[in-house]
Amino acid sequence: MPYQPVPRKPCEVCGVNQIPATSKTGVCHKTLECRREYRRRVEAVTPTYTPANRVPCDVCKRLIPARTTTGVCQATKECKREYVRRFHLKHPLWQAYQGIRTRCLRENHQSYENYGARGIKLYGPWVDDFAAFETWMDENLGPRPEGMTLDRKDNDGNYEPGNLQWATPVDQWHNSRHVPSPINRLRQQLRDNGIEPCC
Repeated sequence: MPYQPVPRKPCEVCGVNQIPATSKTGVCHKTLECRREYRRRVEAVTPTYTPANRVPCDVCKRLIPARTTTGVCQATKECKREYVRRFHLKHPLWQAYQGIRTRCLRENHQSYENYGARGIKLYGPWVDDFAAFETWMDENLGPRPEGMTLDRKDNDGNYEPGNLQWATPVDQWHNSRHVPSPINRLRQQLRDNGIEPCC
């Protein structure tokens, strides 16, 4: 049987190189532009394959284990930043920590008047270090008991070691400025007599 040459046609990108007439992409691999176009056309017609036990990262789309709870890898700076943000959101102390920071530091926050404006501060080493705050809480107060939230023992004191406790809503109300404690009453008496309390 005589040799039958394969029908050929020019590449649709460079127009120079000949490719089989049956080519589905219509592009050769000879030049950089041709290879880029070839890859683009292949990806456009090829369904994305995702193994059953892997899912794409929400940020960079790399495949990561499906069991990952944050949905983000740590391959790029953007991924790492998002991973840290999502990891902290799942921590039971993160919301309390963020609430303290915003009330004490952000002047445009609705509660700043009752906290930061009164001179109530967040302990310096905790300001930008959630891990240090979490460590102290775990070692000194333990996990949050059911029905309790974080409270300051001295209502006029800072969020700092030695001045934090778990308290029920009723205990917090009794510890508020609306119900003067003996210490608060003494401070107020000193201020009425023109003496600024030392603590």
